Amino acid sequence: MSDNSPTEKTGFLRNFRNSEQYAIVARVFADNFAKYRNRYFFAIFLMTIASAATGGSAWMMREVINSILQAKEFDKILYVGLAVIAIFMIKGFATYGHTVTLALVGNSLAASVQKRVFNHLLSLKVEYFDKTTLGEIFTRANMGVNATRAVIEVLITTAARDVLTLFFLALVMFIQEPVISLAVLAIGPLSILFIRSILRKTRLHAKQQLRDLAISSSLLKETISGIMMIKTYSLEKEMSGRMHNVVEDLRFRNDRIAKLAARTSPIMETLGGIAIGLLVIYSGWWIINIGTDGVDPDYPGKLMSFLTAFLLAYAPAKKLAKLRVSLEKLFVDVRYMYDLLDDQEPEAVRFKNGKPIKTTKGNVEIQDIEFSYGPELPVLRKISLGGVAGEKIGLVGPSGSGKSTIFKLLMALYQPRSGKILIDGQNIFDATPDSVRGAISYVGQEAHIFTGSVLENIGFGKLGASKEEIIKAAKLANAHDFITEFDEGYDTFVGESGAQLSGGQRQRIAIARAFLKDAPIVLLDEATSSLDTQSEQAIQAALDELVAGKTTFIIAHRLSTVQKCDRIYVVSGGTIVEQGSHAKLIKDDKIYAQLFRLQFAG
Repeated sequence: MSDNSPTEKTGFLRNFRNSEQYAIVARVFADNFAKYRNRYFFAIFLMTIASAATGGSAWMMREVINSILQAKEFDKILYVGLAVIAIFMIKGFATYGHTVTLALVGNSLAASVQKRVFNHLLSLKVEYFDKTTLGEIFTRANMGVNATRAVIEVLITTAARDVLTLFFLALVMFIQEPVISLAVLAIGPLSILFIRSILRKTRLHAKQQLRDLAISSSLLKETISGIMMIKTYSLEKEMSGRMHNVVEDLRFRNDRIAKLAARTSPIMETLGGIAIGLLVIYSGWWIINIGTDGVDPDYPGKLMSFLTAFLLAYAPAKKLAKLRVSLEKLFVDVRYMYDLLDDQEPEAVRFKNGKPIKTTKGNVEIQDIEFSYGPELPVLRKISLGGVAGEKIGLVGPSGSGKSTIFKLLMALYQPRSGKILIDGQNIFDATPDSVRGAISYVGQEAHIFTGSVLENIGFGKLGASKEEIIKAAKLANAHDFITEFDEGYDTFVGESGAQLSGGQRQRIAIARAFLKDAPIVLLDEATSSLDTQSEQAIQAALDELVAGKTTFIIAHRLSTVQKCDRIYVVSGGTIVEQGSHAKLIKDDKIYAQLFRLQFAG
């Protein structure tokens, strides 16, 4: 048989899948078990007690039957009854103890994994968020966290409780009826043959289920964030149709997984019924044809003890039969999370040999930068420009020409294909990102406001700043007056993404944040373009105060914003096509002059 035969390929893939699953289990335990080892062992100890009590309860049925049929003294019957009560009390408290212990450990473990995933997301490069939907990120994080907890709990519960319970009950069965026990326990291997075919289908549907969950989360987020646009363009039916399609597909996957998981029930019920039926037939035949007189007077008690042990063993055996099907979906979820943790390189790896830059003046020099977001998307070609402390540098040009990309490179959010960016003579791509960004204050067109208070939002500019410092920054940003008009002043809750604030108020809070940071380099990306004239004048006055004495780069479509700049660069098609002062560019009568005439016609 050749190496490429279907049979050999199938065997290889099956072994690979199994090894991958075992690797996931090993990693989950390696990452999380040691921290909670003592509490897990305590839970296992309690499970052992509960399992032994279950076996003891089956054993006591022999004494119950025989004491009722044979005992002539009430003291023995009383002893047996009290023993039964004690066994079930022990089992109850042990079950409570291990249930609570596992729940508390599971909550702590889930919180720990959630923190790890969140910290990893914060450490990732910006490129990851450019290429990944929020729905996919939410699904990877949330499903993976819950699945990690569930894998450990399922395996420990199965290994310690169900396996041990089966062990003690099987021990009772073997002591009472060794021959019948061997025949009955043969149903285990038979069930495995039926369940194996279920696993592959469960895995396929579980993977598609995760993709559908990611799509539905993204659609929900887009709908909420774009509700104004949806209402304006009457897109309710369109968005509803999209969501309904995804939800129906998700329902189909959930139905298939539920049906696959439920298939173990008829399998186990049938096999269990066969075993019990054969046992009843055999026991009846034995009593009718052989009888108990002179053979074993305790046989009725033994038979009842055996039957009780068998019936009690049915529930854990059924759980063990479902174990692989349950774990299959959990493995998919955990793998989905580990793909995020493993395949996405943290930003720190890119700068692992970087040293903090030492900013003295804030002079900036961009040398022959080339950059593209992908092989087919070249954005910047041989860009060179610069500015020194106290200078204002303007960047103008049509949308999509690469102006905002220059700012992203200045903040070391992306790595260029070639070229350098120097701050006070130090290449920022040889430095730590925190030190680079610590030297820069950024104010964009859309001011991002975090959920929280006004005080907290301004305070993000300088963590640990005093309230006095925050108020001073707000005054410099012309924000203090409107803040104090709120009923709760600086403690006013601004809502999600600053929903309780107007556009001008959000912008002034963002500028106050930049004032508080007081960095030597300031980047202004269309900081006033979305505001009305009155708001723009108030904010422009604050910006003039902010950039005084600093190296300032300004992106603007309104040329009035850059007229007073020391130097203006015109960017078009990813290259610099003009540079000079406003007066020089007007005199040259090229692209800048044409734009100026269009904006100020008449």
